[in-house]
Amino acid sequence: MELCIKNKIDNIAVIGDSHENFKGILYYSNSFYKLENSLVFAAGDFGVGRFTESHYINIFYHYNKELIKNNNTVIVIRGNHDDPLYFNNGNLNHSNIILVPDYTVVTVGNINILLVGGAISVDRVQRLRKGNTYWFDEAFVYDEEKLDKINKKITHVITHSAPNFCFPDKKDGIMHWLLNDEGLLYDINKERADHTKLYEYLIKNGHPIKEWFYGHFHGSKVEYINDIKYTMLNILELKILKDE
Repeated sequence: MELCIKNKIDNIAVIGDSHENFKGILYYSNSFYKLENSLVFAAGDFGVGRFTESHYINIFYHYNKELIKNNNTVIVIRGNHDDPLYFNNGNLNHSNIILVPDYTVVTVGNINILLVGGAISVDRVQRLRKGNTYWFDEAFVYDEEKLDKINKKITHVITHSAPNFCFPDKKDGIMHWLLNDEGLLYDINKERADHTKLYEYLIKNGHPIKEWFYGHFHGSKVEYINDIKYTMLNILELKILKDE
């Protein structure tokens, strides 16, 4: 999927996990940062799927009206706390809220942003017991066929998780989950390795990546690796994407 934004855009921003705090995104975009004529990319864990479709349609209807006031648009990728269904069927989309499928490319002027969602839930065993907060197709999927179809040079990447050479590089905070889920270590290592495959593909094919944003890990970190700026976003942390 490709989206070409031709309207006047003053800012492009990326915000971390919201976990159903839709008012928080409104506050940071419209009020705190006073953004106008802006695109705000939500880097996964938006928080859709726990309730009925009509519940989110109603919420997003009112949310959309508030975004229109400042001419701001929120474009969302899926996280592991989102039902992937809504990122493919478009049922929750409004004029200024768009949930996009994996491997969507958004173009704004000379900026081409690749969006790929998905990640492994470290607490999946617990969430499976609850029944309505876990989706078996939650994982990041590395798909070269979709990458081969991209006909623009990618300058920015937004994913939910991150390559394995990015922070965090330790698993101290999830040892409890690893001890209670036999296949978890393999799956999360594969997730990070598959993100690295994405990076390697883009570099091999001459994509001039400047910045890479991700959420998922509930922390804040900026680092430069091989001339690319990697930004890990904390919950509702908002950063302005730079075109330098």
